[in-house]
Amino acid sequence: MRQEVHPDGSLGLGSGWLTEHAALDSTVSLRVRRNSSFHLPAEPVPLILLGNGTGLAGLRSLLKARIAQGQTRNWLLFGERNRAHDFHCGAELEGWLESGALARLDLAFSRDQAEKIYVQDRLREAAAELRVWLDDGAAIYICGSLLGMAAGVDQVLHEVLGAAVVSELIEQGRYRRDVY
Repeated sequence: MRQEVHPDGSLGLGSGWLTEHAALDSTVSLRVRRNSSFHLPAEPVPLILLGNGTGLAGLRSLLKARIAQGQTRNWLLFGERNRAHDFHCGAELEGWLESGALARLDLAFSRDQAEKIYVQDRLREAAAELRVWLDDGAAIYICGSLLGMAAGVDQVLHEVLGAAVVSELIEQGRYRRDVY
């Protein structure tokens, strides 16, 4: 394993964790699974990206590709436990927001306050904006935990939009998930 160090001094997500936190000679269980439907849309439509934890890696790769193409209608809703310890790409994301590469960034750090806040809570709070983005043709991409965040986001989408609209988004390829 070789540690990847970016020009700004930050470490690669995987190599950084393995070289800084994994014990020497320890075993790391993993699997690689291809999700052929989790790719950028062919047309330059607005994107709403929702994720938590390691799901940021998949969303970040999509964002980097979009930014390289000059597409700035990107809205990221991301959650983790603690801002101080778990906001691994925070400077990069906030830089994208400041530069206009991200149109909107909503964060949910569940353990930073007495009442837990999750990605699905931030989405519910932004229901009116969600409808505007979808009316503009936006696609929704979800990456992260299946049982917690993804299930919660799906429930909020059904509450806010209704089952028929969610089904239509799925049929149109505008609701894509890479959850585990």
